[in-house]
This record gives sequence, C-alpha cells and structure tokens, in this order.
Amino acid sequence: GSADAKLLQRPCKVEGFELLGNVRTKKETVEQELKSALQSQTYGELANNLSLARSRLDELDLFRSTTFEVDVGARSDAVGVKLLVEEKGPYTLSQNTTVAGGEVLMELAWIWRNFGGSAEHVRGNVKFGHEKSNGFSIGVAKPYVIDNYKVQGNIFHTSKNFINSSGFNDQRQGVSINFNRPHSPHTFTLELCKRVVKDP
Repeated sequence: GSADAKLLQRPCKVEGFELLGNVRTKKETVEQELKSALQSQTYGELANNLSLARSRLDELDLFRSTTFEVDVGARSDAVGVKLLVEEKGPYTLSQNTTVAGGEVLMELAWIWRNFGGSAEHVRGNVKFGHEKSNGFSIGVAKPYVIDNYKVQGNIFHTSKNFINSSGFNDQRQGVSINFNRPHSPHTFTLELCKRVVKDP
C-alpha cells in the first residue's frame, strides 16, 4: 500500500542500458522505443514507461519475447535497465482463405523483417479466386525515417471479376505512400491509382 506508493514516488536516474539476445537488431533501434523510459525521473515513471516501451517493441514485430530487468546501483537513485530479447526469424509465410462477394479467395502472404537491423519490413501477398479474380501487393516499411515517423510504400494490382452478377471486370493498379507516427491515430496517405472497368 503506502510503502509501494512511496517507492514509486522515489527519484531515480537510469545510468546504464544493456541489450541482450539481439542478433540482427541494432541497439539504437531498440533505444528509440526506450527514450522516455531511459529519461524517467521516478520509479513510478520508469515502471510505466517500460510498460509502454514493451508495447511499442511488440508493434515492431521483431521479437518473440522481451524481458526487462531493473538493477539498483550503489546509490538508491541510480538504476540500470537490462532488456533480454528473443528475435523472430527473418521470414514468415502464411496462407489464408476468405469469401468476398460470393467468391472464394486464397491468399499467400510473406514477410521479410528486419533485414537491415533497423526494423525494416518487406511484405507481399498474392490473391486468386475461383472466378479468376487475382491481385498482388508488395510493400516496404521503415521507421525513424524522419524523426520517429514511419514510412511505407506499396505497389499493388487487383483484378476483380463479377462473373455471377454483372459480369464486369474491375482492374486497379497503382502505388501508395503512407506516413505515420507510432501510437498516433493520424496517417497521411498518397495514392496514385489507374482503374479500368471492362464490360462483359
């Protein structure tokens, strides 16, 4: 109760950070997500900021697990933060089947993550359906391009057949660029798209 509250209000200063278990991930990439935590001025702030940092690290999709340890130094206000991580593999391949507009669609998706050590991702997917609809997209994402903004670029193509209804074929091709900050509800998107609708 009151003892815990007093502990959380006690001043502290993070004087060291150690990252263990990283193979491909650069230390400065992780430190970007720990800025607030490493600048905490009380034990309460440190606990809260480490919890937020864990959520941000999860969003990067780099680690299977993250474990924080806080060591108290010779002075009661001096602490060291240690982070033990287990990295995910560089590649993920997945398959999914959905039904859209009465058509069964199969999707194959893949991810190449963290190839430069700075939380970059390349994502791609291919879709095809039993009415000969098809599509693909390839996207590249990189955080911290401008300050802590994340930039993502995509190239896409879709061809949708409406054989069982109007018989039209709707084709779209284009590129898009997204800018957003982590944990912000706002995203800026620029998309250039060519659309062709063909009569049956």
